[in-house]
Amino acid sequence: MTTYVVVLNIKQEKAIETGISVSQGDYGQIEFVIRVKDDDDYILDAKSAIITFNTPNGEVVKGNLAGTQGTSHYTIQGNELLSPGKIVATVTLIYENGRKSSCSFNFYN
Repeated sequence: MTTYVVVLNIKQEKAIETGISVSQGDYGQIEFVIRVKDDDDYILDAKSAIITFNTPNGEVVKGNLAGTQGTSHYTIQGNELLSPGKIVATVTLIYENGRKSSCSFNFYN
């Protein structure tokens, strides 16, 4: 398994470019470890988190992020890698009061 650590900032306006490249045969073998900051502090109070992948062919794939204490994990399942090109992954944090915050990163298939 290959693990990529992605650190995002909730105040970023655009998706960050990670430079990560994977291939279609990597499903089940790629894990993202995602940490989200609010400026300099990691966000620790989100109740849950989801990740949404916008693929180059227009498909949208959603998944739940697992983890605690501000560190989330996601293993590529396969549908995220159906078409070659740039994939935009959006992480949405959901708080106890229903508020949501999102930020994104790019990687390539």
